[in-house]
Amino acid sequence: MTVRGTTALFPVDCDLAENLGSHIRHIAHARRHQGGLVCGVEPLLMPSWHLLASLEEEYNAIYMKCENSDDLSLFGKGAGGKPTATAMLGDLIDLAQENTMRWPEPQAITITSAGSVPRRHYLRVSADPHPGYS
Repeated sequence: MTVRGTTALFPVDCDLAENLGSHIRHIAHARRHQGGLVCGVEPLLMPSWHLLASLEEEYNAIYMKCENSDDLSLFGKGAGGKPTATAMLGDLIDLAQENTMRWPEPQAITITSAGSVPRRHYLRVSADPHPGYS
């Protein structure tokens, strides 16, 4: 699975993304492809009109493209002291009351790196000024 952080990004990348009408966001993504799953966690260029491009601070979102319905989105606070403490307290209460859920046994599925499937890329090229180049 492709896992990349944001250490290779520079402020100029964010400025260029905005000039393209987009934002760079750190996204976990997955989709079915040829009977398997293509997934990764990496910075992606999102068009500014997209819900995921508008996320700021501790807000998170899940965006799903559904085959039999319109696209679905879940949006809300997902990090920070109070939301994390609330979630942990809720988990402890469920455990104390034996309200835990039994998950189905996992099924084997082929996971393919997102880097091995053709897709579009953003490429920034820096160069010294050259006569005749504008």
